[in-house]
Amino acid sequence: GQTVNDFSAPVEYKIVSEDGYERTYTISIKNSGLPIVVLDATPAGNVTWQEAGLKVYAKDYDWTGEEGHVSIYNADGSLNVDNAVAGYRLRGNSTQRMPKKPFAIKFDSKQAVLGMPKHKRWCLLANWLDRTMLRNAIAMEVAHATDEATGMGWNPHGVNVEVVYGGVHLGNYYLCEQIKIDGNRVDIQDPFEDVRD
Repeated sequence: GQTVNDFSAPVEYKIVSEDGYERTYTISIKNSGLPIVVLDATPAGNVTWQEAGLKVYAKDYDWTGEEGHVSIYNADGSLNVDNAVAGYRLRGNSTQRMPKKPFAIKFDSKQAVLGMPKHKRWCLLANWLDRTMLRNAIAMEVAHATDEATGMGWNPHGVNVEVVYGGVHLGNYYLCEQIKIDGNRVDIQDPFEDVRD
């Protein structure tokens, strides 16, 4: 149950039932065709993610934005973001208690990610409750297609990706823009500034 296997080449598994029936399965790992986000750090943090066997930083962790590095590869394997300094921690409220954890990423400087406008803040949504892993992507696409009709000035952009954290493949995530008041995001005056003035 805990054997680590190298899937760089096909791996055979022989299954033997209690009554002696044998069957051999060959497992080959293929590229999903999605971009890959690599959170490259020795897994560390102040909470344990039991299901993945990783230490991660909790949502309330006061990050410096320098906890590790992020590399992002396009679907064709070319480099999109090259080992950028960043911090990452859990995000969400109820979703951070699910078996597959969502993350917030904070780069130390603004990054244009997979064709989306530059920013420091990004989200990796785990989509644990959405077995299709499509609902967020479809909702965002519908929002963008109806921008003019609804009068919305901004909707988050995003893309499905594969995520690797500290060498552990975490699966399919939705990488998207974090909602922030900013010229490249929600382009409004910060209400706090109004209160101060």
